[in-house]
Amino acid sequence: MIRILMAAMLVLAMSAGCGKGFSGPCRDRSGSYLATLTTVSGNCGELGTMVVVLNSGPLQSCQTISEGNCVVTTDRCVSCADGICITMTGVVEWSEDGNTADGTVSISVAGVCSGTYDIDYRRVR
Repeated sequence: MIRILMAAMLVLAMSAGCGKGFSGPCRDRSGSYLATLTTVSGNCGELGTMVVVLNSGPLQSCQTISEGNCVVTTDRCVSCADGICITMTGVVEWSEDGNTADGTVSISVAGVCSGTYDIDYRRVR
């Protein structure tokens, strides 16, 4: 289970996106964020709250960002760590100041579980 949680942390970092170099009302995002996941459905169990570090940088090929740099959409991103692969899809909407975000993410851990989570980001530094 610890490996699944570690991989889930990678997924969280992916779900946030960073938007460096995009123009619009929403600022670039980097720093430490407290990410709280609330289970909507599925059999992966509670993921709870964790700190994730985001660095402004290019998006992954499976991510798109809205014209205003506020909404990050992730479509079937695959992240593998320690032999576990997670597929993630979701949408996260950021505040203009880059301090908070809310969204929904669905994950599938190959051969293990799948689940949908509401996600809430709050900058801690």
